[in-house]
Amino acid sequence: MPALAYRLGMKRRSLQVLGLLAAMAVMEGCGADLGGLRTRAAFDMECSQNQLRLTELNSGNAMRNGEGAVYGVTGCGKRGTYVQTVQGAWLLNSEQKKRSESE
Repeated sequence: MPALAYRLGMKRRSLQVLGLLAAMAVMEGCGADLGGLRTRAAFDMECSQNQLRLTELNSGNAMRNGEGAVYGVTGCGKRGTYVQTVQGAWLLNSEQKKRSESE
């Protein structure tokens, strides 16, 4: 009987670990892909990725409401606002502007 209790305990623990791993995978999928954002913004702004500064304007948790994460990106004297789609792509959501000297 103790061997059976031990096996059941191990199965329960295994299920708990699998549940935790599944939850972590789901949470990872909800986050914004900043590497994809940097790649897109670098192309749009004709600027190297290491010269870009990202500012979170709206968290990725808004995805549940049909909105994506929103980031402001500045670099090489330009700035733009990017929105993440439900599919995970980044779209420039503002006219690209040159930064003024006062910023």
